[in-house]
Amino acid sequence: MVVTTTSLFPALIAGEIFQKQFKTRHRMINRKNKKNRDEYLKYLLERLGQGELSINTKRSRLNHLLIWCDETKFEFIPKRQEIFRQYVNELIKPNGKPQAPGYKRDLMQEAKRIFEWLAVHKGYRLVTPAWLDTFTYKIKSNERNHLKSVAEQEIKFMANLPTKTLREQRARASALFLFASGARASAFATLPIKAVNLKNLEIYQWTSLGVRTKNRKSATTFILNIGTILDIIKEWDKLVRLKLPPEAPWFAPISSTSLDFDTHKTTIGKHRARAVNKDLEIFGMRNGFQDFFTPHDFRRGHANFLFGRAIDMADLIAAQNNLMHTSLTTTEMYARQRQEQTRKRISIMSGRDTSIQSKGDLSSQMLLEEIIKIKQILKKER
Repeated sequence: MVVTTTSLFPALIAGEIFQKQFKTRHRMINRKNKKNRDEYLKYLLERLGQGELSINTKRSRLNHLLIWCDETKFEFIPKRQEIFRQYVNELIKPNGKPQAPGYKRDLMQEAKRIFEWLAVHKGYRLVTPAWLDTFTYKIKSNERNHLKSVAEQEIKFMANLPTKTLREQRARASALFLFASGARASAFATLPIKAVNLKNLEIYQWTSLGVRTKNRKSATTFILNIGTILDIIKEWDKLVRLKLPPEAPWFAPISSTSLDFDTHKTTIGKHRARAVNKDLEIFGMRNGFQDFFTPHDFRRGHANFLFGRAIDMADLIAAQNNLMHTSLTTTEMYARQRQEQTRKRISIMSGRDTSIQSKGDLSSQMLLEEIIKIKQILKKER
């Protein structure tokens, strides 16, 4: 028995254009496949305790698998010569451009996980390790070079977006914080409330506080002083301080049942940074963004914001320190600035107009060369 995609998924990944291989307008979906999909999601929710936000994201991704399988049952799909990767590779956005490599990888991983579950819980013998290998998706090196960056105008637009739920409020605050701080996702997700000092615009990315930084490096970094962005960050900061203890994560856990702060979760999971990424993805989808931004896109946005306002080498060193980079090629010849100097530089650049850059004591060409080198470092970061 089958049902049509139009009756099942009226809002299937809003506006997404389906591929040329689907010549009929109403692609058929096997009802048993949908039932298996729903059972799998229920298992993740009730048995493994995954959050509602995570389940909704997985449901959206698995819609693609249902469409690809068409009328073929999951248990017999390994007999097909066509593999899921072929479908995923042809996915396009509403603007006609290819889907992002990271999005394709996530679709493949989610499809692989449900088949692993089916093999164990439903006894699907055709689902073999060799066949599951066809769900591997590696991002090519040339695809990694096309990296997004959140622009100042985009982050200010996000600051003005309305929020209806606590999760949406958290997602918006997270996006603004990531841009304003330039922090990596792993560090941001593990920041305790007491590590955020908005009065002094300081973030204590210290391993002694449990913050998971790259190479276990500790540093005090600084938040951009941009009023419209900072106001929203302060709203969330005030809320979590009222509800949670100082040791609780600033990216506060939310209960999937009460939809309020989960005061029972006192430890931070190993993969907490994934929750940040999922928050941003769903927040972007609900607000009509064609491309959802990853935490690192906000980090690059922070870097580009500072690069556009740097007028001398000291400014670039301040940007380096705030990004917690160990070195900046040519800047190694300069003495490392003290923390107070970095604070002052970041604060000044926050309010500086980009047009002043040409008035600095370094030639525009030299600054450009240094900025290009720094961006190459950012590209290699994951």
